[in-house]
Amino acid sequence: MSFFLGFLLILKMKIKLFIILLILSCSFACKKNQDQNTEDKPIRQLLQENTPESTVKSWQYFMDNNDFDQAKEIANEEAKEFLNEIKHFVLNTPEDTIKSKSQFLKLKCTQGAETATCITTIKDLSFDETYLDTFHLVYKDSKWLIALYESSK
Repeated sequence: MSFFLGFLLILKMKIKLFIILLILSCSFACKKNQDQNTEDKPIRQLLQENTPESTVKSWQYFMDNNDFDQAKEIANEEAKEFLNEIKHFVLNTPEDTIKSKSQFLKLKCTQGAETATCITTIKDLSFDETYLDTFHLVYKDSKWLIALYESSK
Protein backbone atom coordinates (compact mmCIF):
# COMPACT_ATOMS: atom_id res chain seq x y z
CA MET A 1 0.00 0.00 0.00
CA SER A 2 2.79 2.46 0.86
CA PHE A 3 4.50 1.61 -2.45
CA PHE A 4 1.30 2.58 -4.25
CA LEU A 5 1.02 5.89 -2.33
CA GLY A 6 4.67 6.65 -3.04
CA PHE A 7 4.10 5.92 -6.71
CA LEU A 8 1.08 8.26 -6.80
CA LEU A 9 3.04 10.99 -5.01
CA ILE A 10 5.91 10.75 -7.53
CA LEU A 11 3.45 10.67 -10.44
CA LYS A 12 1.68 13.75 -9.06
CA MET A 13 5.01 15.63 -8.73
CA LYS A 14 6.00 14.66 -12.28
CA ILE A 15 2.67 15.92 -13.61
CA LYS A 16 3.11 19.24 -11.77
CA LEU A 17 6.66 19.55 -13.08
CA PHE A 18 5.46 18.76 -16.62
CA ILE A 19 2.71 21.40 -16.39
CA ILE A 20 5.15 24.03 -15.08
CA LEU A 21 7.63 23.27 -17.87
CA LEU A 22 4.83 23.37 -20.44
CA ILE A 23 3.64 26.77 -19.21
CA LEU A 24 7.20 28.15 -19.20
CA SER A 25 7.95 26.90 -22.70
CA CYS A 26 4.68 28.32 -24.02
CA SER A 27 5.31 31.69 -22.43
CA PHE A 28 8.82 31.87 -23.92
CA ALA A 29 7.51 30.84 -27.33
CA CYS A 30 4.74 33.44 -27.19
CA LYS A 31 7.17 36.14 -26.05
CA LYS A 32 9.57 35.29 -28.89
CA ASN A 33 6.72 35.40 -31.42
CA GLN A 34 5.49 38.71 -30.00
CA ASP A 35 9.00 40.16 -30.22
CA GLN A 36 9.24 39.10 -33.85
CA ASN A 37 5.88 40.70 -34.64
CA THR A 38 6.70 44.00 -33.01
CA GLU A 39 10.34 44.13 -34.07
CA ASP A 40 10.67 46.92 -36.60
CA LYS A 41 13.45 47.43 -39.04
CA PRO A 42 15.23 50.72 -38.53
CA ILE A 43 13.42 53.42 -40.48
CA ARG A 44 16.45 54.26 -42.62
CA GLN A 45 16.69 50.63 -43.75
CA LEU A 46 13.00 50.63 -44.63
CA LEU A 47 13.40 53.76 -46.71
CA GLN A 48 16.38 52.27 -48.56
CA GLU A 49 14.36 49.20 -49.53
CA ASN A 50 12.13 51.43 -51.67
CA THR A 51 9.23 48.99 -52.02
CA PRO A 52 5.53 49.73 -51.61
CA GLU A 53 5.55 47.73 -48.35
CA SER A 54 8.54 49.59 -46.90
CA THR A 55 7.06 52.93 -47.95
CA VAL A 56 3.75 52.17 -46.22
CA LYS A 57 5.57 51.07 -43.04
CA SER A 58 7.72 54.22 -43.13
CA TRP A 59 4.67 56.43 -43.64
CA GLN A 60 2.90 54.85 -40.68
CA TYR A 61 6.02 55.23 -38.53
CA PHE A 62 6.25 58.92 -39.40
CA MET A 63 2.53 59.43 -38.74
CA ASP A 64 2.77 57.64 -35.38
CA ASN A 65 5.63 59.91 -34.38
CA ASN A 66 4.12 63.11 -35.79
CA ASP A 67 7.17 63.47 -38.03
CA PHE A 68 5.29 65.11 -40.88
CA ASP A 69 8.37 66.66 -42.46
CA GLN A 70 9.91 63.20 -42.95
CA ALA A 71 6.57 61.87 -44.21
CA LYS A 72 6.62 64.57 -46.92
CA GLU A 73 9.75 62.90 -48.34
CA ILE A 74 7.62 59.91 -49.35
CA ALA A 75 4.43 61.76 -50.29
CA ASN A 76 2.91 63.03 -53.52
CA GLU A 77 1.79 66.68 -53.71
CA GLU A 78 -1.75 66.00 -52.45
CA ALA A 79 -0.39 63.99 -49.53
CA LYS A 80 1.98 66.85 -48.70
CA GLU A 81 -1.01 69.21 -48.48
CA PHE A 82 -2.74 66.73 -46.18
CA LEU A 83 0.39 66.56 -43.99
CA ASN A 84 0.47 70.36 -43.74
CA GLU A 85 -3.13 70.34 -42.49
CA ILE A 86 -2.42 67.56 -39.98
CA LYS A 87 0.75 69.28 -38.78
CA HIS A 88 -1.21 72.48 -38.08
CA PHE A 89 -3.78 70.49 -36.10
CA VAL A 90 -1.12 68.60 -34.13
CA LEU A 91 0.75 71.77 -33.18
CA ASN A 92 -2.41 72.92 -31.38
CA THR A 93 -3.03 69.63 -29.56
CA PRO A 94 -1.36 68.33 -26.38
CA GLU A 95 1.38 65.90 -27.47
CA ASP A 96 0.40 63.03 -25.18
CA THR A 97 -3.06 62.81 -26.75
CA ILE A 98 -1.87 62.31 -30.32
CA LYS A 99 1.15 59.98 -30.15
CA SER A 100 0.49 56.42 -31.16
CA LYS A 101 2.25 53.19 -31.98
CA SER A 102 1.04 50.93 -34.73
CA GLN A 103 1.61 47.30 -35.53
CA PHE A 104 0.91 45.85 -38.96
CA LEU A 105 -1.09 42.68 -38.58
CA LYS A 106 -1.46 42.32 -42.33
CA LEU A 107 0.13 44.14 -45.26
CA LYS A 108 -0.53 43.01 -48.81
CA CYS A 109 0.48 45.08 -51.81
CA THR A 110 -0.36 44.66 -55.46
CA GLN A 111 2.08 46.44 -57.68
CA GLY A 112 1.99 47.68 -61.26
CA ALA A 113 4.72 49.46 -63.19
CA GLU A 114 4.09 52.89 -61.65
CA THR A 115 1.33 52.35 -59.09
CA ALA A 116 0.67 50.09 -56.14
CA THR A 117 -2.17 49.50 -53.72
CA CYS A 118 -1.53 48.16 -50.23
CA ILE A 119 -4.33 46.78 -48.09
CA THR A 120 -3.50 46.64 -44.41
CA THR A 121 -4.81 45.59 -41.06
CA ILE A 122 -3.21 47.82 -38.45
CA LYS A 123 -3.43 47.60 -34.70
CA ASP A 124 -3.09 50.88 -32.87
CA LEU A 125 -1.29 49.74 -29.73
CA SER A 126 -1.90 53.05 -27.94
CA PHE A 127 -5.68 52.79 -28.13
CA ASP A 128 -6.00 49.02 -28.57
CA GLU A 129 -7.94 49.39 -31.81
CA THR A 130 -7.61 47.45 -35.02
CA TYR A 131 -8.59 48.90 -38.36
CA LEU A 132 -8.34 48.28 -42.07
CA ASP A 133 -6.68 50.82 -44.32
CA THR A 134 -5.77 51.08 -47.99
CA PHE A 135 -2.71 52.94 -49.23
CA HIS A 136 -2.25 54.06 -52.82
CA LEU A 137 1.27 54.64 -54.07
CA VAL A 138 2.90 56.05 -57.19
CA TYR A 139 6.40 55.43 -58.49
CA LYS A 140 7.98 58.78 -59.31
CA ASP A 141 11.62 59.83 -59.66
CA SER A 142 12.82 56.30 -58.80
CA LYS A 143 10.96 56.03 -55.50
CA TRP A 144 7.60 54.96 -54.14
CA LEU A 145 5.39 57.74 -52.76
CA ILE A 146 2.19 57.65 -50.73
CA ALA A 147 -0.46 59.05 -53.03
CA LEU A 148 -3.49 60.87 -51.77
CA TYR A 149 -6.00 62.23 -54.21
CA GLU A 150 -8.75 64.74 -53.65
CA SER A 151 -11.29 61.93 -53.17
CA SER A 152 -9.16 60.07 -50.61
CA LYS A 153 -8.83 62.95 -48.13
